[in-house]
Amino acid sequence: MLAAALLVGLPFLVYAPGLTGEFVSDDHRFILLNGENLDRLQAPWVYFTEPLTNADRGDSDIYRPWRTLSYALDWRLFGPAPLGYHLHSVLLHGLAVFLAYRLLLGALGQARRAALLGSLLLAVHPLATEAVCWVSSRADLQAAVVFFLAVLAARRAEASGGALPGVVLLAAAAGFAKETAVTLPFLYLIEHRVRTGRWLQGAWRPFLALVLGAALYVAAYLAVMDRGLAGQVGYYEGSFASHLPYGLIGLARLWRLALLPSGLTFLWETNLFQPLSIVEVACAGLGLLATLAAVLLAWRRCPGCALGVVWFFAAVLPAANILLPLRTVLAERFAYVPLFGLALAAAAAIAAPGRTGRLAAWCVLALLPLAAARTALRACDWSTQQCLYEAALRVHPGSYGGHLGLGGVLMQRAEISPQDEHSRQDLERARVHFEHAGEIARGDPARRLEAAYGLGHASVLLQDWDAAVAALAPVDAALAEHPDLRQLVRHAAEARYDLGLALSRRLDLGAAAAVFERLIADFGETPRWLDALGETRRARLEGRAMDHYLRALEIDPDYHDARVHLAEMLFQIPGLEGEGRRQAKEVLARDPGNEKARRLLQRNQE
Repeated sequence: MLAAALLVGLPFLVYAPGLTGEFVSDDHRFILLNGENLDRLQAPWVYFTEPLTNADRGDSDIYRPWRTLSYALDWRLFGPAPLGYHLHSVLLHGLAVFLAYRLLLGALGQARRAALLGSLLLAVHPLATEAVCWVSSRADLQAAVVFFLAVLAARRAEASGGALPGVVLLAAAAGFAKETAVTLPFLYLIEHRVRTGRWLQGAWRPFLALVLGAALYVAAYLAVMDRGLAGQVGYYEGSFASHLPYGLIGLARLWRLALLPSGLTFLWETNLFQPLSIVEVACAGLGLLATLAAVLLAWRRCPGCALGVVWFFAAVLPAANILLPLRTVLAERFAYVPLFGLALAAAAAIAAPGRTGRLAAWCVLALLPLAAARTALRACDWSTQQCLYEAALRVHPGSYGGHLGLGGVLMQRAEISPQDEHSRQDLERARVHFEHAGEIARGDPARRLEAAYGLGHASVLLQDWDAAVAALAPVDAALAEHPDLRQLVRHAAEARYDLGLALSRRLDLGAAAAVFERLIADFGETPRWLDALGETRRARLEGRAMDHYLRALEIDPDYHDARVHLAEMLFQIPGLEGEGRRQAKEVLARDPGNEKARRLLQRNQE
């Protein structure tokens, strides 16, 4: 009970600086913008049968029903306040650490001191910070909890010869938490080898039960997901040989961070659109070979240490761009379950007899306060979106995602604040970061266009029309030449709208009208776009402008800008002044605080 209190309570102390943090990054689409789906708690099975409940944009390529269900519970209890979500995640971390302690106790023959120190190392290790502080990464915590419960159940079934249905259900549940749990049967064999000195002898039945549970999860996934397995692993671009170097570098970096957690960053730039140097790949390969040699040397003296390292790499392998090409960054959260292997190796060294065990215990004791302090500081980086991206760029100044994300944060802050000097400074800083992002992503058209859109939109907000046109014209040309990019560039339509706006403000009215026409033809009609086309044509004295205003109001009668612009045009046409007044009064009836309509009526008194 004392161990449980310590291991569950310590994470709340270490992660206290991050408990008051905001929602960051994907938290918005999974939680804040997904309230409609999270309100369906009265029918919780929908999170297992309808993958579109995962996020506001209906990201059906991610199937994490336990995570979405936990968000729904938090939404019911805490609403949009992030504190409750952070407390929930830290509690899951504490529970996972306690279960790890129980696993270590059994694996090391009730060596309590070794098990306690090993689990304490897991509790405060800085590499776990992303999984604990980022609410979107809760799936890693849930997977670890169910994962460890499944191994404990398999161990009990192995001893008693029964209770296999529970093992099957827990193995399937671990998959519903996160798909990397399919490695569970093989990691159980590693734990069994540490505990008994044998691989499969006496473990056949629990092992097959775990395999069956994993198979049930895979079958459920394939039945529910409309895109099958390809939807989960993302992109199958390139050959195995082209992905292997990125996987080796990712594995080497994660292992280095497990041993020396300095240089932690939210954004890992081992993306497949960036070229790699031969030196970088060679260093990663040599580091992994040295680790393999150390495992082989330690096998006889301390097999628990060697098998802990094997656990680490076996658990992280599915997300390493080696077995499956994910075309994604290798994030720190991928190391959460693998970190148990490091705890196992440390505990096995402490449990060794004689001087070796005492030296290992003192080393871990010395490292614990340092690791706890680093974790507390790292938790501060997760307090706001801006802190997170700035911390990432301090570690990796060449990060595409860091520059794009920080530019977006600065631009968003300028949009919602008064147009003062601070806002202009934020927008100028944003433009610098978008320029850096565009330079980094030269080899990836979609990402390059995203950065160009950010640069152009920041220029629009600064009313630097020439710079806006220079940034956005290539985006529009690329989208016109390659229509498939419109599905990859999130702001494709907004980039074209901003280009039309910049051209109209620069008085290139013909070009602006043509851009707005292409925008509506390619992306459909919206009141805002129709209103912009109407304004441009009115400025060119084209009679068709009124048609666009009327069409915009037909789509959305409450789009007051279009109604005010229609009234302005009616006042300019002899005989239609009365209709202009009626339209302006209609705006005031719907929106009494509309200053544009009020001033228009004052200028055009009966």
